[in-house]
Amino acid sequence: MSRAVIYEHFGGPEVLELREVEESHAGAGEVRVRVAAAGLNPMDWKISSAPEVAAHFGISLPAGFGFDLSGSSMR
Repeated sequence: MSRAVIYEHFGGPEVLELREVEESHAGAGEVRVRVAAAGLNPMDWKISSAPEVAAHFGISLPAGFGFDLSGSSMR
């Protein structure tokens, strides 16, 4: 199992939940990464708090984060 920050409602930090989720597996042409550190950028906060912004980027609920990270590839 892995951990992920998920939100099911738009809002501030109070809507974020740390959850155990199934580990994802890399498909063809993808790489699996062991995450050492993760971060959020200002746009993440805007998307998670504003449904109209999330819709502009094609994001629907439930959603999470996971694009800003540091780690190493897994073999």
